[in-house]
Amino acid sequence: MICTICKNEMIEGVWDYKTKELTPKENLDCHRCENCGHIFVNYKESGLDFHKDDWRKQQEGGVEFDDSFHEYRKSIVNGRYKVLQEFTDLKKCENLLDVGAGGGSFLLKLKEFWWSKLSKNSEAQEISTHCVDYLKEKDFKTHQGDFNKIKFEKQYDIVTAWHVLEHIRNVNGIAKK
Repeated sequence: MICTICKNEMIEGVWDYKTKELTPKENLDCHRCENCGHIFVNYKESGLDFHKDDWRKQQEGGVEFDDSFHEYRKSIVNGRYKVLQEFTDLKKCENLLDVGAGGGSFLLKLKEFWWSKLSKNSEAQEISTHCVDYLKEKDFKTHQGDFNKIKFEKQYDIVTAWHVLEHIRNVNGIAKK
């Protein structure tokens, strides 16, 4: 498989973030580019259908977006926030779109800064109805469906796509939009 980012050959396997190794695993066609590090999951079925069909609810016990879920993700979310601080002047940003917002952990982090415009004008895009229902329950304006097919009414100062690109076959298409 050719990497959509740098056009180099990718190796197949599953990335283990602890050992930093790619290992073969049945049922999952995962590729990693040794040149740029991009990881891509080539789903046996449509990746959109896989996520849209509420796989989070179908996992053993399902996924509940409760305090323990968000606490578990706290260090990841704090790291993502630091990335924004490093690359943007958050005081000048008035709105944000979180593509593939999932359970909303990142958006909830922004709400901690209740005085900022960004915390009041953060929106979500998500394909899973399980996630959309939760995000709306938390009062986030949420755009449901395939990101590439949604007609957004405005431009955003910041668009995030945390843990999304490895699920996208056409990364350049999403980057252009």
